[in-house]
Amino acid sequence: MINLTVNHLKALSLRMLKNLNLNSVYNSEYDNILNDFYIPALSNSILYCRAVGYFDAKLITSAARGVASFIANSGKMRLIVGATLDEDSYYAILEGYKVKEILKNKIFTPLGEECDKLFTFEIFKNQFNALTWLICNDFLEIKIAIRAGNIYHEKIGFFKDSEGDIVVFQGSSNETSMGICYNYESINVFKGWLPELESHYLPHQKNFERLWEDKAKNTKVIEINDLAMDFFLQRNGKPILPSIEKEIMLWQDQLKKDNEYDSNISIVKNKGPFLPKHIGIHKFLLKNYQLEALKKWGENKYTGILELATGAGKTITSISGAVQLFSYIGKMFLIISVPYINLANQWVEVLKNFNIFPIPCFEAKEKWLSKVQDRVKDFNLGMLNFVCLVVVEKTMTQENNFFLNEINKIKPNLTEFVLFIGDECHHHATQKTFAALPKIADKRLGLSATPFDDEEFENEKMDITKFYGEVVFRYSMSDALNDKVLTPYYYKVIPVYLTDEEQSDYALITQKISSILNNKSIEQKSILNSLSRKRNKIINGATNKYIALDRILADFNKPTKHTLFYCAEGESIYEELVDSHINKVAGILQNRSWKSSPFTSQEETFEREQIMQNFKFGHIDALIAMRCLDEGIDVPVCSTAFILASSKSNRQFIQRRGRILRKYPGKDYAYIYDFLVLPNASFEENTFSRNIVKAELKRINEFTKLSVNKIDTYNELKNIVKKYDLTYILD
Repeated sequence: MINLTVNHLKALSLRMLKNLNLNSVYNSEYDNILNDFYIPALSNSILYCRAVGYFDAKLITSAARGVASFIANSGKMRLIVGATLDEDSYYAILEGYKVKEILKNKIFTPLGEECDKLFTFEIFKNQFNALTWLICNDFLEIKIAIRAGNIYHEKIGFFKDSEGDIVVFQGSSNETSMGICYNYESINVFKGWLPELESHYLPHQKNFERLWEDKAKNTKVIEINDLAMDFFLQRNGKPILPSIEKEIMLWQDQLKKDNEYDSNISIVKNKGPFLPKHIGIHKFLLKNYQLEALKKWGENKYTGILELATGAGKTITSISGAVQLFSYIGKMFLIISVPYINLANQWVEVLKNFNIFPIPCFEAKEKWLSKVQDRVKDFNLGMLNFVCLVVVEKTMTQENNFFLNEINKIKPNLTEFVLFIGDECHHHATQKTFAALPKIADKRLGLSATPFDDEEFENEKMDITKFYGEVVFRYSMSDALNDKVLTPYYYKVIPVYLTDEEQSDYALITQKISSILNNKSIEQKSILNSLSRKRNKIINGATNKYIALDRILADFNKPTKHTLFYCAEGESIYEELVDSHINKVAGILQNRSWKSSPFTSQEETFEREQIMQNFKFGHIDALIAMRCLDEGIDVPVCSTAFILASSKSNRQFIQRRGRILRKYPGKDYAYIYDFLVLPNASFEENTFSRNIVKAELKRINEFTKLSVNKIDTYNELKNIVKKYDLTYILD
């Protein structure tokens, strides 16, 4: 494998364009255009501009050596191409621009140590990943050229070096691997430092700049966006051949863009929501269980709860149901409730695929209140037949409840057109949230992998079925694994023991809990909850977990990309060890040369977006999280997880496992390491000791029974369960 560091590449790039022995004409019959012209010129340039009819990403891999040197020069590519992109290239480009927007203030520079790794040419093994990477790291910009009555088919380009010298070329070759490497092609080359050639190269250079700035007379140059997508893709996802009719349609659609979209109301006029042809790079098609879920919901008069396993696509399922219901009833006021802002933003992005552009109802009310007021008025007057709001729990339950006050102004005769979707609807079981649910919504859909839970000593809960109705469809994690909707996983249990101090404190707290367990007073219940939390902290923050973690990581040959560490919340209860569990894990990882970042509610939303993108692209190896990744946030790239938080909540450990099992290209298996806390061996085997093991085994059994290696795990646990007479707990 070629392995060139940034310094090596810079050393190779010291020559300028003037120093290259360039021909005036290159003909593929006699010359290797890629090696003789393209790569040398690119390697010695800081700017590359190209306008062609056709482009494919394969050229990036073919010219990897030149592209890598160009990046080492901090080069910038600007490409203008005709409306001929294939599906994979289109989505790779679009993904690059979306990531670039998120990473405007990115934490990690693409050069330096990280870039050294990329210049092993690993990045160029997949041309579409390389295309995305180049765009999101600001090395490449791409625009589309369209014409009203014919196709854009020009083929010009120029290179520019750090001295300001340029080389312009023009000829038959497109910006494709076939055009540069295989076809019979010829190009004319004009050296910009030769005055006698100015009349040949200057018109091409000026023409490119006019095109790039969208100042050409009969050619429109646009940025890649969702609006243009259907014009680049056929229904089956194959490349579109140039078509005058399609070019005219795109031209007209682009000219209407400013009038077609009203940014103040965030919906597309004269168009309602519709089911997309594609989502991402995949053809849109609901799976059988999703269709069955929506059928059951419809049969229950569009009310009920869908209990879908984490990662089974409840967002897509529910939006599809809303779109189909809208097409049936012809009018809809759609309200989607989510727990957190980061999850709300995720919903907003997914909704765009269905031509739904909601009002985000979170953060300061000045951002959304007047818009909601206008939408309610227009809906009541019949001026709008579709409205969508995405609201977070904090907004929905705020003091004076501005949100609910506006929703309640919807006319009584229109409530049959109001649909309320509650994502992670188990959050609505608290009295405060339940009271804020819009009772005027005739149609209701609750979504949760775990709508009901048995958490110990929780406050009184409201029965969410009184709002949503009963669970109308269940699709378990077992179903999802059997159907290959989720990634199969290996599960490794790591036994650790309480210290003498931890064991003694656990026993003392348990005695106190037992003495007041039957007291029904509010004051005693508050004390009971406090004691229970303190006892759980002992298990969650057991000192020997961190010693065991360090030992395990020592056996890893190198840091493992896309690894997640779930930590307990808060700090140790022991003064001499006061430190957040996040910091403890971060310290261990740093000592083992892992690059990690916390991912908690303490970081701002934009910071979490940056962290997540750096995690996805491998700039950091690991995320250290507490509750922030428990619900809804997609981390499909994650393939390894260490669970240090010994949760007894059925909901919590099911949600956490779901984060790791989502499907992702190249991810054949997931790997979960879980720390089983056991009583100190020096203590007597009494009821307290047995209860510790019993509480832990509930989670262990849930994880084990669906794992690939469950027989091995059961065998490893055999002596432990036998010792405490808990064999019956394991399935």
